[in-house]
Amino acid sequence: MKLNKKGFTLVELLAVLAILIALLLVAIPSITSSLSRSEQKELDAKKELIISSVEISVNKNDSYYANLINGNCKISIDSLINKGWITEDMAKDNNGNKIPGCIGYAPSTGVDINGNGNIENDEKNKYYFTENCPEANLCTIN
Repeated sequence: MKLNKKGFTLVELLAVLAILIALLLVAIPSITSSLSRSEQKELDAKKELIISSVEISVNKNDSYYANLINGNCKISIDSLINKGWITEDMAKDNNGNKIPGCIGYAPSTGVDINGNGNIENDEKNKYYFTENCPEANLCTIN
């Protein structure tokens, strides 16, 4: 009787399967962390774009925005969209949700509008993005 020896044995197939599973277990966390980092970088880039838009608009009309420049108030994302300074697409995160927050200005004192001295030296005299937007501290955009 002649045995047909074509194909793979069950042990060989299981060994290959075990190797593939081991490779996937190593690769999947690396891929997901890369995706998370790229999504965060995209969100940070959108926030920087919003900050740049505000900076350009305020520099064109700085006399209207003295309260913002003096650090007395913040501009909400909704106000920026309504005024046309940014588009709705600019204000959406990776999942299509509106980015919560507002834009403030850190005057040369290094103190934010809440009275906290937590604006770092390299952030003085700069616009910044914050998620802390109390209604009482929002600027009116003319």
